[in-house]
Amino acid sequence: MKASRIPQEVIARVPDPKPDHLDRVSATQRLAEAGCISAREEADELVRAAGGDPGVLEDLVSRRTNGEPIAWLTGGVTVCGVELFVAPGVYVRGRRPSR
Repeated sequence: MKASRIPQEVIARVPDPKPDHLDRVSATQRLAEAGCISAREEADELVRAAGGDPGVLEDLVSRRTNGEPIAWLTGGVTVCGVELFVAPGVYVRGRRPSR
């Protein structure tokens, strides 16, 4: 049986099975390397905020690794189960473990 070759234009149209998973893994790794204590959770938040746009995700991760607060990047924070909208410049206390 002769092996058939798949045309390159067909291969180019096959979607990556888990593109956001790869973005999430990469974002988590970069955040952890930058010293973010909750890298996985922050990566999840940034992936959601990016809305599937890899360029936006890259920008958000870059800004976070340069010290910009996560709440400024995502536009919100949850406090005692209440979602609050946050604008850049608003002080948001860092996360603390539950007691």
